[in-house]
Amino acid sequence: MRGRGYEQGFDQFWTFFEIEKVWGPLQWTGWGTALDGLTIRKVRHFDGDTDAQVATERALDWLDAAPEPFFLYVHYFDPHWPYRPPGEDDDCLVNDIKGSGITRGEMMFQDAIPQAEDERAAALYAGEVVYNLDHVGRLLDALDAQGLTENTLVVFTADHGHHLGDHDYA
Repeated sequence: MRGRGYEQGFDQFWTFFEIEKVWGPLQWTGWGTALDGLTIRKVRHFDGDTDAQVATERALDWLDAAPEPFFLYVHYFDPHWPYRPPGEDDDCLVNDIKGSGITRGEMMFQDAIPQAEDERAAALYAGEVVYNLDHVGRLLDALDAQGLTENTLVVFTADHGHHLGDHDYA
């Protein structure tokens, strides 16, 4: 989010809050997200936490007119909780623990959810991984199509993974 220092050093900086398509002047603020919360997701056309397509399309538009040399940083937020891959039913206890009386800590470290629910969460997470990889691939294909691959360093990294059954947790 803008204002937390992440935009320092960039000539251009966009966040999901600035590229989402909400009404008029709200599209350039975080108010779209606030209104979305109050209206039960009636304002935003995508889940700002999980949409690699939107980030990739903005990056591809920028890349078409990129200066040389260029630095492009694309922060994909999916796969990430809540797990909502496109085309999948997200009916899963892991996505809706608020109404269950189970905390995320209990869910992760005390095996507080049934194995079938954990397996459903892992399947949704895997769907988000595939979706994200498809869009990273689109970006890499664009670099190749524009003849930029030979002189471009691509770094792909992650901050953490979700356990989903690993390390003897849930």
